[in-house]
Amino acid sequence: SHLLVPEAAPRVLAAMANASASLPELETKLATDANTVLDGVLDLNVSMATLAGKWDVLMKLRSRLLMMHGVAADQAKYPSNASTKSPAAASFPPAMMLAWQAAMMGGGKEDDFKSQLQTEVSKRAKRTLTKGELIYTHTPDESSKPALYTATVHGTSEGLLKQPYSSSEPVSGKRAAEHAAAKVALEAEFGFVFDGKVPATPAPPAEAGKDPRTRLTNGAHLLLGRPLAKGEVVYATRPAEPSEGKGFVCTSSIPAHDPS
Repeated sequence: SHLLVPEAAPRVLAAMANASASLPELETKLATDANTVLDGVLDLNVSMATLAGKWDVLMKLRSRLLMMHGVAADQAKYPSNASTKSPAAASFPPAMMLAWQAAMMGGGKEDDFKSQLQTEVSKRAKRTLTKGELIYTHTPDESSKPALYTATVHGTSEGLLKQPYSSSEPVSGKRAAEHAAAKVALEAEFGFVFDGKVPATPAPPAEAGKDPRTRLTNGAHLLLGRPLAKGEVVYATRPAEPSEGKGFVCTSSIPAHDPS
């Protein structure tokens, strides 16, 4: 004999599983579903009706998470008439906004280093970060026209980051500089190696950074056996002597290790 399963049963079972999911599990699902929607926007083989359905599911999940975080129901609720619009009207403008935001951040989800850093720090802290706990400061390169920027990412709460991390070279635009700084932090603190793979276990800090300045900082961290405070790796720059050629000469030192 065969057991007949109603057609709606898989959806009911999925809803029951979703109802019992924990907050971190739902937040992970939100990030995954958002990436799925973005992939659907960029894949022109995905129908607008399918995209509209995925968008509705994503927004309802977001609404649920907002209420779990204490946002008032009238502010968190997904508009009841949103799914009654045509697929194009219901999903295309916001989904296109997602694609536009991804492009402005320097590419697809693989290049969104700020979001990756936010996710990794949240997982390590075992809580959701609040706005302003990871901040980015910018330094313009006055000699470049148009202006280029470097950025530094700081953790404003104790234990979020071991130290500030700066982008290795000036780039065009503050947003691109922020992503470059987040990439350095991911490499240094979480062992990310950006060749399309993430190692199963984090790489040693001294190998995580690819640029010389980051490698020196990570080496000093190992040498001193503790996180570095700002300014513990000192850089002194001077104009080159005639015998040294044109440009500048920079000397680095770690006074906490060798005061001389």
